[in-house]
Amino acid sequence: MSENEKAIEKAINNTKASFAVEGLYLSDSEERLIQKKVIGQLSDEEFLNEVKKLNKLE
Repeated sequence: MSENEKAIEKAINNTKASFAVEGLYLSDSEERLIQKKVIGQLSDEEFLNEVKKLNKLE
């Protein structure tokens, strides 16, 4: 695992912990979507479209 991948994983784990304090949780699908956005596999528009699909807003 590269240093960049480790940093991304750490950031996501910190975010998940912060969410959990508030009683919120990321699904596996949401986590994978965030990872794709962070590493540049999705544009802003693609990311938002996928979020809408996951939440049945489209």
